[in-house]
Amino acid sequence: MQYEKNSIRKKMLAVRAQVQNKSRADEIITSKVLALSEVRNAKILCIYESLPSEVYTKELINVLKKQNKIVLAPDPPPKDIDVFIVPGVAFDEEGNRLGRGGGYYDRLLANVSVPIVGLAYTCQIVSRLPRETYDIPVSILIHE
Repeated sequence: MQYEKNSIRKKMLAVRAQVQNKSRADEIITSKVLALSEVRNAKILCIYESLPSEVYTKELINVLKKQNKIVLAPDPPPKDIDVFIVPGVAFDEEGNRLGRGGGYYDRLLANVSVPIVGLAYTCQIVSRLPRETYDIPVSILIHE
């Protein structure tokens, strides 16, 4: 199964790197995240700092801070958060997430009981991903 995941990961990283109108897609995704009741009602959020090809989060982080929310990075693992926002290389329609292969977020999210929001471009969503027992799905998937 790991070979299958690696194959999908390689393909999807290439697809994600070719996203057209990335800044417009990022704006739409940011607006959708800010409209989520889970985010509006949250006081403490954990969110990743985006890599160049990931959904851009700097503007989202700035807006959340202006709303007087506490925004934490996932390293070290935060405690007492209301919402967790994560990246992914690919997602499927059931919320399964394929990361970069190190298992970092799966370990980090193993004991999380708050909403987990995945951010993706539409091209990163596939019908089905292989899933291991330790893989942690997202509860909400936002895309443009």
